Amino acid sequence: MHTIFMLVVLAVILVVTGRGNDFDRGYQAGMAGKHDVAAAYYTKALREGALSRENKARALNNRAIAFMLMGQVGRAMTDLDAAVMVEPTDLVIARNRTAAVSRAEERAARAVAASLQAQERIRLFGFI
Repeated sequence: MHTIFMLVVLAVILVVTGRGNDFDRGYQAGMAGKHDVAAAYYTKALREGALSRENKARALNNRAIAFMLMGQVGRAMTDLDAAVMVEPTDLVIARNRTAAVSRAEERAARAVAASLQAQERIRLFGFI
């Protein structure tokens, strides 16, 4: 009976430790510039649901940074909105959300400018 109890305790420790490791692996991958890998680890850590409230907000924030660095501003905004819901007073998350909004606005402005240029070329030359 004691052996079964010890095996159950060991299994629980391995499961809990593995969940924490996904968060740490995400951080390490992000620091190494492997943003796609970091996002995948943070996704796994979030999906498993064993993170504290603070670490859930951090995982969302860090995954958002990875998304922004991969040019996926919309996905970053989604994560930052979720992170704000988890930790509304976290100033780092608020700052990162402001940066993501700024990037989205810059991208929208570039898209509008490119569209206007294309329309002008069509008007002048009949083609792009």
